[in-house]
Amino acid sequence: MKLNQLKLMPVGLLLVAIHTPTYAADDRITIHGYGDTAFVRATENNYTGKYNGNSWDYNYLSLNVSAQLDDKTKVVAQMRQGSEISADMGAYINYNATDNLTARAGQMKVPVGIFNELRDIKFLQQSVLSPLMYQDAAGTLPDSFRGMEGIYHLDMGRHRMTFDLYGGEPRGSNTYVQINPGNWFLVQNIYGVRITYKTPYGLKFSASTFQNDLLTNTGTNKPASNSMSGQSVRRLSSGSIDYRGSNLDIKMEYAIASQFEGTSLEQRGTSYYAQMGYTFADKYTPYVRYDSISYNNEQPDEPMYYQKVKVLGLSYKLNNNVSLRMENHWNTGYAIPTYAQGGPISNGGKFDPSTAKLDWNIFAMGINFVF
Repeated sequence: MKLNQLKLMPVGLLLVAIHTPTYAADDRITIHGYGDTAFVRATENNYTGKYNGNSWDYNYLSLNVSAQLDDKTKVVAQMRQGSEISADMGAYINYNATDNLTARAGQMKVPVGIFNELRDIKFLQQSVLSPLMYQDAAGTLPDSFRGMEGIYHLDMGRHRMTFDLYGGEPRGSNTYVQINPGNWFLVQNIYGVRITYKTPYGLKFSASTFQNDLLTNTGTNKPASNSMSGQSVRRLSSGSIDYRGSNLDIKMEYAIASQFEGTSLEQRGTSYYAQMGYTFADKYTPYVRYDSISYNNEQPDEPMYYQKVKVLGLSYKLNNNVSLRMENHWNTGYAIPTYAQGGPISNGGKFDPSTAKLDWNIFAMGINFVF
């Protein structure tokens, strides 16, 4: 099966997921997966790829295979496809040197933030649409990387500290990106660290930072790789609080980012959100979220560089494999649509700020499943 055919499978797999448990070929091989399919209606600002309209093509599917080679070593492979991510296949080797020390090599999730790595399965989340800093159009967080990772757990009674050190190349590295008609850059490397503190009370704290190396150049036409003479970096640091317990689900995260440091293109931004949900009768979970992103702190009042969102939604757990949810977003500013369309027309993109709306809404409803 071709990977680009995976986008046709969410509904079919959803029906299977309602009644199918995790498949195990034997004690050493397990196959499971997760995904979602959703309807999104946006008023104005090109969020759905149209100035004002609907999208039925908002979906994601991941198939995961794990093979246990011996008591300490396993291979994990993932195939995935979605409307916001091109078809991708990756795998890594996981080696448990001791009960507290793990080494990995291959293609893995970038260990930063709550949604990107700790809770990347939509079924374990609440919202149809992820917080702004995690949306692909934001370009804030790299999704995965190819390289090496070391994880060390320090147990202190019922409390645990986890240290995560990693490095390699992010997915999409060495791809030319045109910032504007006169500037280009290449992302080359990624290296970072995360520290997580987990309590026995459902409360988890995390702090992380990573850096990308950038090669830059100027010129109207795409430069040759050996002419990328400028060097710069992109950094992102984040802190998060994650609580699950007593029917409450609370997440808060704050991130600061910078890119092209030391050049005329230097830009600094921030993003944060706070989300809370409460579950009734083990099935119904109303939730609220406030979300903010700013690409350029020096122009805080320019709506092309910022977006603030109030979200109100409801999730319904049909069973242990399927959940339904719907939500409404009240937006101010249009940073994400701008970046999703490649920037404003004046910089070679497709977004026209002269027709943009400062205040606009999104309605989304979706089905999430795990098997």
